[in-house]
Amino acid sequence: MPANDKEELLHMLRDIKSTVQKNSDMLKKLLKDNTVSEAPSSTSLPTKNVKTSLNLPLRTLEDVERIERELKNATARKKYVKYFSGLGGVGDKDVIKNIMQRVLTDDLAKEFNWQGRGNKRPLSQLFLAVVIKEAALERNVASANCETEIKKYLSYTADRLGRKRPREQGGLCPEIFNVASSSPMDNQPKKGIHWNLLHD
Repeated sequence: MPANDKEELLHMLRDIKSTVQKNSDMLKKLLKDNTVSEAPSSTSLPTKNVKTSLNLPLRTLEDVERIERELKNATARKKYVKYFSGLGGVGDKDVIKNIMQRVLTDDLAKEFNWQGRGNKRPLSQLFLAVVIKEAALERNVASANCETEIKKYLSYTADRLGRKRPREQGGLCPEIFNVASSSPMDNQPKKGIHWNLLHD
């Protein structure tokens, strides 16, 4: 190998090492910042110890009615806000997704949208919506962004249910072949995705 090639290769390796070190430092900083922001204060209740009278996520409209009665009490609202805000997340979408997944099952979420249009129930008129917004605000999600992300989350409920149902019922599922391995029959690599029906 000529000296110029070796020198160029060493230079490239140094650049790669430097980039990896910078990325590692940034990752450590992000993890440290995230850990600090999620650490409970000395006056907060640990998430694990928050006791509520309902099991979450809510599964029925009766569960929603019960939690609405419970949330009329300011102390109960504070407990739920602490619990939901402790679920974490990075970015508005992630925070709201974490909260909403803990609040409503997808089967129940399909009964709601933000305004109650199209024969659906209005989530915006529930105490639960206030609690979600307060919890999100504690995670630095502005009220308008919180509403936007809740609307999106609710609008995609049918999509999530559509993806779950085929798996639960043994529907279509992709079988992805390793493009690097060869077929035992013809010693040729299989490429692409082939759809097979799953059998129970």
